[in-house]
Amino acid sequence: MKILRVTSDLYPFVVGGIGIHAHEMSEKQVSLGHDVTVYTLVNKNEKRNPRVNYRIIKKQKLFSFLGNSISPLLFFDLFRMRNDFDIIHAHSHLFFSTNICAIIRKMGSSPLIITNHGIMSVSAPNWFNRIYIKIIGKWTLNAADAVLCYTKEEKKKLINSLHIDEKKIFIIPNGVNLDIFYPDPVEKVNRDPTLLWIGRLVKGKGVHFLIQATSLIIRKIPNIRLIIVGEGPEKGKIKKIIKYLNLKDSVSIVDYIDYQNLPAIYRKTDIFILPSMNEGVPKTVLEAMACGKPIVISEFSHLRELICDSGLMFPKGDIYALADAIVKLIKNETLRKELGKNARNKIIQNYSWDNTVQKTTEIMKQLIEEKNTHRS
Repeated sequence: MKILRVTSDLYPFVVGGIGIHAHEMSEKQVSLGHDVTVYTLVNKNEKRNPRVNYRIIKKQKLFSFLGNSISPLLFFDLFRMRNDFDIIHAHSHLFFSTNICAIIRKMGSSPLIITNHGIMSVSAPNWFNRIYIKIIGKWTLNAADAVLCYTKEEKKKLINSLHIDEKKIFIIPNGVNLDIFYPDPVEKVNRDPTLLWIGRLVKGKGVHFLIQATSLIIRKIPNIRLIIVGEGPEKGKIKKIIKYLNLKDSVSIVDYIDYQNLPAIYRKTDIFILPSMNEGVPKTVLEAMACGKPIVISEFSHLRELICDSGLMFPKGDIYALADAIVKLIKNETLRKELGKNARNKIIQNYSWDNTVQKTTEIMKQLIEEKNTHRS
């Protein structure tokens, strides 16, 4: 198959779940014999030229809006290429790039698949989310030939709230590469208890809640450490909060870590934290679980089955409940290890990356066959 993948975020230009998903999916599909081209927008001064086995078309973005890369070139480029590929695969109905793919599909392009990475944006305020999803988001998803989502709960929301045709929604769990994400074979002892957060530094990810909770935890566990890995528009504010709460000796920020080196970061920490206000099925959570780490995460109904027996949930934005959950796990080593072991087993059984790629590729082939049948 000739596949055109369109994504606003692509690793290593953007380090985050969607960017890594698009990169890993493309690498794997090429290894399976498919021809993959990825179209993405990058910053003006972007100089990285990653060594990958797929083609990258990178164009300069004009500006960003709520974490969304914008460029008028998108429309003209995609219109020109609209029938040069067997299938177009766009990532997230929340991206401008996917909106353009939907327009092109309506004008007559190769079949379009959209992977839903979470129904609401973590970068936009709630009022904007509500308006966007009911108008532009709904229209964009309905323009696709197939919509991929991670959970049954998300599928229900797509059907009941956005009235997406049930027949074109497919549940494919997000996966993780078990070849590189696995527990440390040598258990570390006598180290300071360490928390980990990885992602884009945007307001909806709730990093400020985690830092505030850390200031509470220190009163009970003075040697607690927090590692924050990521870049984004909230970085300056996060640094100010750390300074204001006098946490410079307890909290460290790492801007960028190569994807191949991420497993080492997971292994040297004790608990993975995600205090977001909105999420899909975060790849970072799956990676942490694959490394045998327990999870502390905001309450999301569609993630209860995943986190059950593998971590703890707390009410969104409640820094006291977040602090209590972390303290509980730090002080109860038996529980912490049990949840981490359960997490690893759950990933092995249900969240294989090979399975994610295989099912996605099968749906692509199915759409292409249907297109060819209609032609004949």
